[in-house]
Amino acid sequence: MTGTEPHRAPAGDPFAARTDVARAIGVLMSLVPCGTEAAHRVLVRTARTTDGDIHRAALAVPALLRGRDPQDPEQRAVRAAITAARTGPGPEAGGLRPDTGVLRAHLARFRALRRLALTAPADPKVQARLDDAAYTLCVLLGTRTPHAALRSAGRLLAGRAGRAEEPQASAS
Repeated sequence: MTGTEPHRAPAGDPFAARTDVARAIGVLMSLVPCGTEAAHRVLVRTARTTDGDIHRAALAVPALLRGRDPQDPEQRAVRAAITAARTGPGPEAGGLRPDTGVLRAHLARFRALRRLALTAPADPKVQARLDDAAYTLCVLLGTRTPHAALRSAGRLLAGRAGRAEEPQASAS
């Protein structure tokens, strides 16, 4: 069994339900990408949209990874909530640009933690490390969401790779 398969909690088992929610949060943190609070908001939005509970919404997340049923209302609601989370609150202001080496190092750390979150989605330590890496990327790039930070990093690195380093002006 992989870390993304759903566990059906017996009726009334709050510990199993909590594990399912924690697992779904870890998977969402990796998929969106986002922090723990935004992943929880995705689950809450899904539950509200489907008039269900957060546990049912959590069970729909691993099913999405396996590409189960595109007509399932919970899966459709999760997809819509993910899209909304990726959209973010609006355009970010431009600012200083990070050093390419520093940016690449933080991107590598973030991507490695995303992969780890998919293998151990319910691990709170992995979630905390991914949350920290996402926050660092947002601060580094001056964005409000990790998704926007990844898009910004991609544009920034592609722009710098497409042109030679500009010579420094000499002081005369």
